[in-house]
Amino acid sequence: MKKVDEATSTIITSKWDNLTCGGSHINSKEFLSLDKESFSKNPKFVLRFKPKDDQQLIKYKIVMSRPFDEWKEIYERNKVGSMIGC
Repeated sequence: MKKVDEATSTIITSKWDNLTCGGSHINSKEFLSLDKESFSKNPKFVLRFKPKDDQQLIKYKIVMSRPFDEWKEIYERNKVGSMIGC
């Protein structure tokens, strides 16, 4: 385990709620009629990484997580249904 370097890290928190819980890509307009499509409601983020110069290689790591205590029981009942995807 490695501690996150707070000087070079940004943490963004978000959550799904009743207005923004659109489900997986299977709930998209490609698979459902437009009145039932909900995938587009999911939270979205645009990440931009700007190097100091054109030659600089940018290293980044994206971590998706959720509070384990709140999800433990759900995960134990339905491992596939409670997966995080990106």
